[in-house]
Amino acid sequence: MSLGSRIAPPRITLPLLAAAALFTPAWSSALLAADQAPLGDQARLADPSRLVGFQKAVGSALKQSCARTENTSASIVSMDTGQILFELNPTTPRTPASIQKLVISSAALHHLGPAFRFRTRISHSGERNNGVVNGNIYVKGMGDPKLTPEQVWIITDTIHRMGVTQVTGKLVVDQSYFDGAKAAPDWEQDRSQRAYDAGLSALSVNYNTIAVRIFPGAARSQPLAVSLFPDPGYFKIVNKGTTGKPRRNVAASRVNNNEVDAIFISGRMAPGDREKTIYINVEDPVRLAGQVFLEYFARAGVTINGGWEEGVEPGSASLLYEHKSEPLALVVRGLNKYSNNFTAEQIAKTMAAQLEGPPGTHEKALRILMGFLEESGIPLDGIHLTDASGLSRQNTLTATAITRLLFKMGNRFDIGPDLVAALGIMGVDGSLKTRGNGYHILYAVRAKTGSLNGIASLAGYSAGPDGSLHAFTFIINDSRCSFEQAAGALDHAVATIRQRAP
Repeated sequence: MSLGSRIAPPRITLPLLAAAALFTPAWSSALLAADQAPLGDQARLADPSRLVGFQKAVGSALKQSCARTENTSASIVSMDTGQILFELNPTTPRTPASIQKLVISSAALHHLGPAFRFRTRISHSGERNNGVVNGNIYVKGMGDPKLTPEQVWIITDTIHRMGVTQVTGKLVVDQSYFDGAKAAPDWEQDRSQRAYDAGLSALSVNYNTIAVRIFPGAARSQPLAVSLFPDPGYFKIVNKGTTGKPRRNVAASRVNNNEVDAIFISGRMAPGDREKTIYINVEDPVRLAGQVFLEYFARAGVTINGGWEEGVEPGSASLLYEHKSEPLALVVRGLNKYSNNFTAEQIAKTMAAQLEGPPGTHEKALRILMGFLEESGIPLDGIHLTDASGLSRQNTLTATAITRLLFKMGNRFDIGPDLVAALGIMGVDGSLKTRGNGYHILYAVRAKTGSLNGIASLAGYSAGPDGSLHAFTFIINDSRCSFEQAAGALDHAVATIRQRAP
């Protein structure tokens, strides 16, 4: 599959350069430099007077007392003409946070294709006679980031419906399609128990997390009602939570005391309170997968005599069933709309295994991502990638690089629509559901958000006031803004595109 391309147009004309010189604050100094050429044709360049007014408005929107101008980068390009409409520190390396997911999404759609499906293989050793497998049964994971308990039930029930009722050997779970690293190389070793920080594995169940479901008791002083989903059977629930008033924040955490894994519950709920669900990642993804598959095989009516263990599917194993995920085009929607770090890294390692052979590793994945950017004509100066999700603060991208990537993808009919559909819709869904209030930009913006402490970013596409379309990137680093302040400034800047873009 070849990358979409466009013939480079002539450079910006002198009259427009002269017009830009009428208003040249710091944020527009690089906008129309003589060595800058628009990305598309220049048949319909913006009216100079409207352009200057637009630049002033965007600059004003981004100006915040809690975020210094030198720590902010921005880039806005017309999707119709390729003209650069606004730039602020466009080539300065910035920590992008989760807008970096645009890179893995684009690269995966390019290399794997929107119709790609993740596979999970079920096979067996030995002979199969009269419903009995005289050997082991193997579950080989190949990176599926969305293998939920419901999907595990479909797999195990299908095996039973194929006539298998007993396995004389063991259930062997195989995660050798990836290397053994559960995290990106640059991630902190002391990681949180939050779902967004879940470990990686070629065979992963339920995003390698469990849902702790907590309800109040029937009356005051009674303990809280607690259950796990999926319940792998090896967690002991230590429930110190009670029912009564006044309420006290309910919390759940994973602890290991004397080699006993436990979920510790604390806090107080009032009678009649709604359920609270807390998602906690698991320390050992392979163990979770093994226990859940073993339990679901038993529920489906398949008895496995030898329990489970981790191992590798032999080349001589006989294939029973191959489960396929939903298409990649749908997987990247969940990735971008809800900014799922786990999914980003799973896709990256799967792509690495597909293109360079297993095991999938971050080293291979990051090399592929950089190669994709270079092949796409994205300037690599200032780009340093240490993961696929943007969780690491050591990642750097430039506003120019991201906007040019958006421009390239937006002009690729083969995969561009899938990327656009994967982005959150301003004021409607995903991480943008509550954004843009008061700016009248509902449905007019599709974008990816990014947020780390002191970092806020937003990149995507916005409609203009006259039916035009624009690609944009905004990144704020080292700010003292609250999340609300930073998000408000970025939303204001996007609203300016919607209302005033020339």
